[in-house]
Amino acid sequence: MNIKSAVGAIFLALSVSAGAAQASTVNVALSSAGASFVSATSQIFSSDPACCGGFINGGLTTAQNNLLTTTPTAWLANGDTRFIFGNNDPISSLIIKLGSISDLVSFGATFSSTDRVPSLFGVATSLNGSLFTPFGVIANPNGSGGGSSLLTGAPVSALYVEYFFGPATGDNGFPNGAGVSEVFASVAAVPEPSTWAMMLLGFIGLGLMFRYRQRHAFNV
Repeated sequence: MNIKSAVGAIFLALSVSAGAAQASTVNVALSSAGASFVSATSQIFSSDPACCGGFINGGLTTAQNNLLTTTPTAWLANGDTRFIFGNNDPISSLIIKLGSISDLVSFGATFSSTDRVPSLFGVATSLNGSLFTPFGVIANPNGSGGGSSLLTGAPVSALYVEYFFGPATGDNGFPNGAGVSEVFASVAAVPEPSTWAMMLLGFIGLGLMFRYRQRHAFNV
């Protein structure tokens, strides 16, 4: 390979790497992005006395806020940080309002891989908080080891996201409520300036390489 071909290959690699960076995602259903807990079909201890030493750090509200952060705070004296649905809740769903209308490309949730494991993971989206459109359901989400995600295939505009988890399985399974650590939704990441520069260099390099090859072909 001559020098010009080598340079062309480098520019091609730059273009491919820039495209890969553009395809990454950024979570938006986080408290830092303005998202908030709206409601749930049930929440354990909302009517019954709390176990395990009682509430700490704001109790039930802290459990709700923990759904939107990667740094949760214990809300029970035994150190539990999960949002736990009430017992005998076969639906186990909750609604999150995003900070703004977003074009979502995936949805996800994390939870324990053994205790109060959700039996399914499903999502519905809405622009007004009253009319929700089902998106998809994954049976046995614990097959991914304590977390699950759904890819949209094409961006889905939403302001509200409803997450479904079904009855609990595993240790402390149904009729006990499922436990969820975090929920989130993701948008396609906007490339940084350096990424745009890489993409531009890649396209220029490809153009130069093709131009060189055409000239070389006519001179043969």
